[in-house]
Amino acid sequence: MIAPDRTGVAIEDRVISVQSVISEGGPASVTNAQEKRRVLDTLDRWRAAMEDGDATALKELWDQSYGSLVFVAMQVEKPLKDWGAISGYYDTLPQHTKDAEWSYEPFVVEAHNDFAYAFCKIRACSGIDGAERRRETLMRNTFVLHHVDGEWKLIHYHESINPAVGLSGQKID
Repeated sequence: MIAPDRTGVAIEDRVISVQSVISEGGPASVTNAQEKRRVLDTLDRWRAAMEDGDATALKELWDQSYGSLVFVAMQVEKPLKDWGAISGYYDTLPQHTKDAEWSYEPFVVEAHNDFAYAFCKIRACSGIDGAERRRETLMRNTFVLHHVDGEWKLIHYHESINPAVGLSGQKID
């Protein structure tokens, strides 16, 4: 059983069936349910590390030796493409966020051979650099993972703000 996030709902219970993606015209491939659960476990550890501002735990989730890493955070102008830059980004994370809460909306997860991907919507709420107000951000996130040494490791991360929702949560027409 995958641990619940702070909403109290296990992430595994919110996974969109890959079969539904296929029936909606997505790519057909064989998905191993056990591997999909292991991918979700990796992503749940990512969520917990983000909540805790734990740079060390975040770094351990990456395949640091993979030759074509890509990291796109919404507040960084250009993609980070090497381990040194990604590691440096995580080193600054704990000093910029405090009391973070992260929750997921449904995932699409696909695992095939040594690669997997996941798409999710994330609601992040945190204080920034001692500010009294908390900021809530609604994001769309894509993760690509590589299976190496018996573990699923990140090799690609992309986040963007959901353009249909304002920073205060209001729907934008």
